[in-house]
Amino acid sequence: MLFAAAFLAARFGLRWGRTVLLMLVAGGLALVANGVRATVLFFPEAGLVEWPHWTHEGTGVVLFLPCLGLLMWLAGQWERRSELGGVGSQVGLGWMVAFGVVCAGVAMTWGLQGEAPGGTMEKVQVKWPESFRGMPLEPLPLSVREEHFAAGFPGALGRFRCGEGEVIFRRVERATRMLHSAEDCFKAAGFEMKRQSGQAEAGDGLWQVWKARRGEERELVVCEQIRSAEGDLFTDVSAWYWRALRHPEEGPWTAVTWVRFRPD
Repeated sequence: MLFAAAFLAARFGLRWGRTVLLMLVAGGLALVANGVRATVLFFPEAGLVEWPHWTHEGTGVVLFLPCLGLLMWLAGQWERRSELGGVGSQVGLGWMVAFGVVCAGVAMTWGLQGEAPGGTMEKVQVKWPESFRGMPLEPLPLSVREEHFAAGFPGALGRFRCGEGEVIFRRVERATRMLHSAEDCFKAAGFEMKRQSGQAEAGDGLWQVWKARRGEERELVVCEQIRSAEGDLFTDVSAWYWRALRHPEEGPWTAVTWVRFRPD
């Protein structure tokens, strides 16, 4: 949105004051549009409805178009007139439509990579580890919500008891927005999350660590990391997503979430 506003300001020759105002409008529109998108995407993310895999990006494109149209209209209204005869640049409707089509085309390039055609994949059969950090893993059944989520997940999920805590494995075959950070999942369950600095565990590399508390319940320590098939390590889901999107050959990836009570 900000790039489109800057481009339009240059194309219509806006003075600096109106350029700044157009940028502020673009930022406000982006904020509102993302709020609407988050509200719409709540339903498939929560498992209340089943929509195609491209819904996340497609919703963004649909909301981007009217915002872009408003920016183009404002830029045209604020166009700086030539001092010679008061004639403007006379940007026609055809140019504006062409610009909108190009922007929409660029926004939809996500459809060329990162997602499986049709949004369907064969279910992955994974042999999960039998132990974790020297402790045996006891398989736990997935909840109804987790089973519903796993049905559309491009990979496989495994949940295990590990001592007094739990370990959750998520095997991911391709870049997907469905791989959420543990921080987001715990916040959605009502926990207050405090991010700690990255923590190195012997033999496991670097983990992202949070302290999680909900009401008067005992405080939890939540650790998370993502590993590629080649051994590359990620502690941030966003960084993983963009890397996986550009380099799908590095997959599959395994996200490990380790939850345990904080030692007294």
